[in-house]
Amino acid sequence: METVKEFQISRATGALLGLAAGDALGTTLEFKPKDSYTALTDMVGGGPFNLEPGQWTDDTSMMLCLADSLIEKGGMDLNDQMQRYVRWYRHGENSCNGTCFDIGMTVQTALFSYESTGNPQSGSTSHFSAGNGSLMRVAPIALFFAHDNEQQAMQAAKLSSLTTHGEERCVQACEIMTLLIHRLLNSEHIADREVFLKTTLSDYLQLSKDCHPEVRAIAECQFFSKSRESIHGTGYVVASLEAALWCFVNSDSFEDGALLAANLGDDADTTAAIFGQLAGAYYGASAIPSKWQLKLAWESQISDTAMWLLQRPTNQQVKDFVSELSVHIERQDPADIALYSMAYEHDLMVTHIDYNAPFYVNDIDAFTDFEAWLHQASFRDCICWMIRLVRTERFWDGVIESNIRNGSVTRWLNNMHRLLSLHGE
Repeated sequence: METVKEFQISRATGALLGLAAGDALGTTLEFKPKDSYTALTDMVGGGPFNLEPGQWTDDTSMMLCLADSLIEKGGMDLNDQMQRYVRWYRHGENSCNGTCFDIGMTVQTALFSYESTGNPQSGSTSHFSAGNGSLMRVAPIALFFAHDNEQQAMQAAKLSSLTTHGEERCVQACEIMTLLIHRLLNSEHIADREVFLKTTLSDYLQLSKDCHPEVRAIAECQFFSKSRESIHGTGYVVASLEAALWCFVNSDSFEDGALLAANLGDDADTTAAIFGQLAGAYYGASAIPSKWQLKLAWESQISDTAMWLLQRPTNQQVKDFVSELSVHIERQDPADIALYSMAYEHDLMVTHIDYNAPFYVNDIDAFTDFEAWLHQASFRDCICWMIRLVRTERFWDGVIESNIRNGSVTRWLNNMHRLLSLHGE
């Protein structure tokens, strides 16, 4: 994998934090008719779900479910994505308050269909089901496929929409947003907002010549000439995309644009979340007001997730590392095993993340519950453990050898063989 650059780190983190910040900002005015309220000027919480400042809704929960699936499976697994959405709905997984709330009817219907049929492409194709529920969560696709070409990223965005939103306008809106963010992650020097949008949306039309007329109107930038009176932050995907792009081009900062989006009312949290994923990628994480980031629920976890999406080693890289290390464990003395260099050679060393993992630097043998932890550890958890082990060797010489001798590395390898078998590797 290519070494990630600082601008990619900032923009990737900005995309996910921007989505969550927009979501948390807009929830205050959710369901309120446009301009029926005092204009919002800060992240204050409240709203129909009486949230604390910085808490977010279904937009961010579903984004995290999608991100977790990409990280855990190493690619597009629609069944896994739907299973995570179902767990969010049934058990509150990836909800900042532990319960599912604010779920859209189109999503709910798709989840019911999946539970009864097992078909992960359960999104309705009805003309009346063109909601914004797949567009609001799509940012992780652009990050995970940042090192692939634009067409591959757009195809993944299409598939991610089909799980819950199969109508063509939903699919095409996801393709557009993914193309925009993907390009921001792969172009260090970006033109001003208008030029960037015009160029990228024009390219989309070349790639999707048969797109829906309403989507084509957006890609032709007809919204550039519209006034605020003609922009609506409703749950209709075309209106949502148009509103988010209009706010992006009619503001000079993340904060101003997010407030512009949220103050459209109606589906305010989603309009601001859609704006936020694009604007966060454009301006970078540092442009999101620090006062909002300090309030934002799960801020550290969301930043961490962005880095995993951008840098996750492929399943093949992990498999090769596990296979090579297993051979060395069987044949060599622990003191002679070059685990440290092998981890770097196989691109396991994800950077800019929390390396928290369950062993103690002062007495690594004291961790007696390692087996139990491994049994419930995710792929991400396990790679984190290895990263921390390797990094600890820098200031505590011999920690790798100690973990080989006490059997921890062998237990880790056995668990990785199990996880990789679940991935079909």
